[in-house]
Amino acid sequence: MMKWMKRVMYASVFLVQAVCSYAQTGTIGDPFTSLQQGTEVTVAGVYYFDIGGTTFDTYVDANGYVQVAIDFGNGAGNLPQGTSLNATSRGILNPAILGALTEIQEVRISSSTGNFDVATTDATIIGRIQSNTTLHQGTADNLINNNWAGTNATYITVNASCMTVDGTSLHENIIHLCGNAAGFHWIPSSSFQAEQFFSGEIANLTFFQLWVRSSLTLPIELLTFSATVTNNNWVKLDWQTASEKNNDYFTLERTTDGIHWEIIKNIDGAGNSSTPLNYSEIDSNPHPGISYYRLKQTDFDGQFSYSKIRSIHLQKFYEAKVLIYPNPVNNKLTIQGNRLGLEDIQVYDVFGQNVTGLTKPITNLENRMVIDFSQLNMGVYYIKTKTTTNRVCKVH
Repeated sequence: MMKWMKRVMYASVFLVQAVCSYAQTGTIGDPFTSLQQGTEVTVAGVYYFDIGGTTFDTYVDANGYVQVAIDFGNGAGNLPQGTSLNATSRGILNPAILGALTEIQEVRISSSTGNFDVATTDATIIGRIQSNTTLHQGTADNLINNNWAGTNATYITVNASCMTVDGTSLHENIIHLCGNAAGFHWIPSSSFQAEQFFSGEIANLTFFQLWVRSSLTLPIELLTFSATVTNNNWVKLDWQTASEKNNDYFTLERTTDGIHWEIIKNIDGAGNSSTPLNYSEIDSNPHPGISYYRLKQTDFDGQFSYSKIRSIHLQKFYEAKVLIYPNPVNNKLTIQGNRLGLEDIQVYDVFGQNVTGLTKPITNLENRMVIDFSQLNMGVYYIKTKTTTNRVCKVH
């Protein structure tokens, strides 16, 4: 038998679907896909992230600050670099993860005592987090340290009088206000953690944390995003924005395994809008069984964020009908339907003989096929698809 559409195997997909639901909750099965989603956290704890294929888990506080590093008063030597952090063991996220944090809008350093808690939105400091570079290295950085603000910010805005010799990577040296005894010093490589140098190291059970956070202001205010199955087994995707700021376009994406996403369509955004806007699109060739959909929003500057994920289940996918025309047919027969409906087309005459070999596809698209009937004699034929059997009459 001639097969004109390649058969796709879905066994592994259903195995994954059985153990995962992609509700976007920051769990190991439902990781956050952007730093922006971390700002939604209201209950402190360890959360999981998958940012562009870079995966990690770390502590996030109740205000949406994502922990990058933690170090205790008795910490000795460079901070261990890894992909997993909590609030009880010293360590720092590795350089690959830091480089993936392209959404950083704010950097924060805090002490567990609450005596020191400062933040900055300085672009140089943000860039140093992403490049795994010491945030303040001495006299050359005396201007950028003025951009910190918060509880006892004077510990970090004072000027250095020399250049650090304790390394220039974050796991070695977070900040070194060299030569200033009144300044904040966090230098893991030399086993020193002090709010102010002259006060000595913090207590053994006290710790410093380095945090990052994305902007709390979304480029769009997304009110709803939904996916529903239509009567003809298509998937209808609807969303509404309350406002939009510098919104270039939306991208609708789908997956069957939660890992490999495919683009359905790009849709222009409104740019800037302060009134509710409604959007609606159709996925006319959905996958059978369970699929997951998400909405990606991209700014004019290339920054992007994702919606929460919606799932659908096409239980009646195999009952979908196909459209066959014209009937009667002369030389060209068109068959239109979903991908499974067109996966294996067979042609039989009235005696039950398979005459598929006398036909050939002229056009073979995902949802439409045109077949050459010119080699068949006049008479009645049956077109058998994966889901239906249709009777056509060949004339001339």
